[in-house]
Amino acid sequence: MIYRERHCPKKNEILKCRVPAPNGYKNPFPWPISRDMAWYANVPYRHLTVEKAVQNWIRFDGDRFRFPGGGTMFPNGADKYIDDIAKLINLQDGS
Repeated sequence: MIYRERHCPKKNEILKCRVPAPNGYKNPFPWPISRDMAWYANVPYRHLTVEKAVQNWIRFDGDRFRFPGGGTMFPNGADKYIDDIAKLINLQDGS
């Protein structure tokens, strides 16, 4: 199933590469760090950092993108959002 993987192949596998790597491509961060950041060189487009700047979804930081969490739905985190709902609705039985 190597033909389905997104990776930068070795020279002897170059024909199996589905998406050519951008110039300056770096190996991705290992999990779980990759959940929080990605190299800019691997995805060299900053448009989302401008569009989503006030939503805390993605930030450009030097040579990498950071995903600080929170996003548009939960700017203070899901736990805070659930606590706010619990003030309005009894979460035990929905009354």
